[in-house]
Amino acid sequence: MPFVRKRKTKAGAVSTALVEAYRDYNGRPRQRILASLHGEPDVLHALAKLGFHWAHLREQAQELHGEYQEAKEREWVWKLDAMAKRLLQIDRALKAIEKDARVIREHCTATDEQIDAAIEAYAKRLDRAAMNALAVELYYAQLGEARKEVKPAFRQLLLHYRPRT
Repeated sequence: MPFVRKRKTKAGAVSTALVEAYRDYNGRPRQRILASLHGEPDVLHALAKLGFHWAHLREQAQELHGEYQEAKEREWVWKLDAMAKRLLQIDRALKAIEKDARVIREHCTATDEQIDAAIEAYAKRLDRAAMNALAVELYYAQLGEARKEVKPAFRQLLLHYRPRT
């Protein structure tokens, strides 16, 4: 029966994984990682996080694909390479999310409605975090501090996250 294993990384972040206990050929107990839970405390929250990010990446890929087609028609060679690299990155990320989500879903007892509700709750939490990050960014801007003073996680959030409309 799989269970959630939590541990702290050297950097201090919490790492969680869905693991399975087994015995090796010598009879010693071992653990096999089935899927990463991406820091979430249980399989439901991990599915919600993966579902949200999967939808967000799919949206980015569709937008970027449209821009790529336009750049191809206009023969903007300088833009095509960077766009193709980003599309490949998104594709790899989507495949990784799908792989983890498939394994996690097998071990999740929640209904589809509960998963959808968890995705909405995750999106709201992310919206609040984005607003807090924006407030911190504005505060530092008013003080005249450099942008590097804002925590890197908030910077990443501001650069890549657009609030839902």
